[in-house]
Parts: sequence; structure tokens; C-alpha cells
Amino acid sequence: MRVSLFILLSTCSLIIGCLEPYNPPAITNTETSLIIEGSIESGTSIIKLSRSSPLNSDNAISPEVEAEVSIEDETGHAYACTETSPGRYSVSGLDIRTGNQYRLKIITKQKDEYESTFVEAIESPPIDSIYWEQTKDGLDLYLDAHSTSNQENRYKWSFIENWEFHSVYPSFYEYIGDGIVKSRPNDIYTCYQSDSSKSILIGSSNNLESNIISRFHLQHIDNSDWRLQVKYSILVKQYTLTEEAFSFYEILRKNTETTGTFFDPQPSPINGNFICTTDKTKRAIGYVEATVTSSKRIFISNDELENWDIPDNCETTNVPLDSVDYYFGYSHYIPISYELATGSYISSSRACVNCTLRGTTKKPEFWD
Repeated sequence: MRVSLFILLSTCSLIIGCLEPYNPPAITNTETSLIIEGSIESGTSIIKLSRSSPLNSDNAISPEVEAEVSIEDETGHAYACTETSPGRYSVSGLDIRTGNQYRLKIITKQKDEYESTFVEAIESPPIDSIYWEQTKDGLDLYLDAHSTSNQENRYKWSFIENWEFHSVYPSFYEYIGDGIVKSRPNDIYTCYQSDSSKSILIGSSNNLESNIISRFHLQHIDNSDWRLQVKYSILVKQYTLTEEAFSFYEILRKNTETTGTFFDPQPSPINGNFICTTDKTKRAIGYVEATVTSSKRIFISNDELENWDIPDNCETTNVPLDSVDYYFGYSHYIPISYELATGSYISSSRACVNCTLRGTTKKPEFWD
């Protein structure tokens, strides 16, 4: 029995020792793809370049820096883009004309050259309206649009949202060290913040009786969200797409619903309108379109909403004059006001007083 057991254990050890982990080709592939986002449009065109991670990597997406990016028209005239932040390239003053042909050209830091096919600029019809509805779960934003054309229209939308917010307490004093507290010269009570759309927002008038887009859902904001504490604005851009561009974004949208984000490895192959002219084996994910966009902005004030209160969990603390160095220097409190009756400063935590921890005091030019 002992001999049989020894042979069995030895055989198992040999089998286990001979087993080698199998990594299918898709997992061992370390190739990355160049990801291209943006469009060619009148005014300012913004192109974002980044690198996807291989399937066997846990690394985050990385911006594609120090690339040469340009927009070229059908006559060969090129408009160079400037890298304004890592992986973000822009050019201003473009006059994109309906019916003309344009393409995007990219030369990476490694000297790989990519270019899109020439695409015809299409004019987008106006956005009819943007409106909102408050529900028990929060606030939803919708869009209506229509075209006078008899042909099916395919659209893509993007938006930038801006909002004004306040800290819980205004501060009239600041601590400058060595027990010294003086009147505050700057405002840290009113701040502004912005964000842009992350989802792929596309729609089509196909299979509709009229060429109308009605109640297209743009955005949901949860109850008590800080974005609606004071005032909120959303600027929506509308792009008209070709059938090929719409198909690309439709596949991409379905893929990202499965994987989570645009930057995750895509379960279905995506064929955009870019090729690498220096190495046909290198992939690029992206579809650039040329468009004369239409846009519309709306504002929403907190006083237009019902019961949109923001929980703050903030408390004040009285700080005597002999303790200002400890509270304001080491305990991260900020003086709010001075209480003459007690000879102390009323204070609170930085998160409750300093709005610049979550935004900027620079007011947007369009804010009223």
C-alpha cells in the first residue's frame, strides 16, 4: 500500500511539474493601439491622443505626448495643432466649409505616421431645445432636434458642464503664521468647476416617421449633487455623422457598455478611418469627422429646484487667541470670523471653508 501511494504521489508530482501555464495569443500580445478622439470643426478643433493598454496589463491609459498633429484640406493646406497639455492637441481659427474634404495626420514621437481618410464636412442642423425634469431620483436633461432634410440623419452629441458652488462657511480672516491672523484679501467662498461628457451619445432618425429627435437623454444628476448647489450650465454640441461614422460609434458604444470605458481592451474589432502608413500592422482606434457643429447652452439655478439641499456634515470650533498656531497651523482649521464676546475665532475645517480644494475662483467668461 505504501509503495502504491508513493508511486501515485510521484506520478502526480511529475504531472504537475510538467504542466506549463498556457497563455492564449490574445493575452500574451503586448501590442498597444493609438487612440484618437476628437473632430475637425470650425473654430477650435481639439484632438486627444492616448495609448491603450495590452490585455495582460493593469497599467492605466497613457497620453500620447510630443506628437505632430495637423489638419489637412483637399488642397494640401495644413493647419498645425499645438499640444496644450499631455496628449491634448488643438488648433484655433479654422473655417471648415460644408462640402470640402479634410483629414487628420499624426506623426508620433517614435516617428510612426497615421492619417485618416479624407472626410466631407457636413453641417449640423440647429438644436431645437435642451430642457430638464426633476424627479424623485434627481434631475434629467433632454434634447430635441430636427432636420428639414428628407434623408435619415445620424447625430453625435457632446457636452461641457460648468457649475458654481459655495463653501459651507465664508471666511473673512486668514492665518499667516506666528500667531498672526489678518483680514482675508481673497475669496474662497465662491468657486467654479467644469466637466465634459464621458459617454458616447449618438442617435438616429432612422425608422421614425419624421426627421425628429425627441427627448434624447443627455445626462442624469443625482439628488443633492454639488453641481446644482448654486447654479449649473450645460453646453451641448451637435454633430451630423456619415453612415460609416455612426456605425463606428455604435460599435464602440456597445463595446464600452461591456468593458466599462473607451480605454479598456475592446471585445469586438473596431475599424475606424485611420491607418498607420509606415507600418500597416500597427492599429489606431478612432474616427475623425469634419463638421460644422451647432450648439446650445442652458442654465439651471438652485432656486428653480425643489428640496435640492446639500448635506455638509460641517461644524464650527471656537479657537482662543492663545491657540491659533495649533488650530490654524497644525490642525488644518481656517478662521471664519472673530467673536468679540468670547475673544476667539470661529473656525471650521478646510474642506468646509476653502472652496478652492474642489474648484477655482476664476469665473467663466459666459457666466452671468
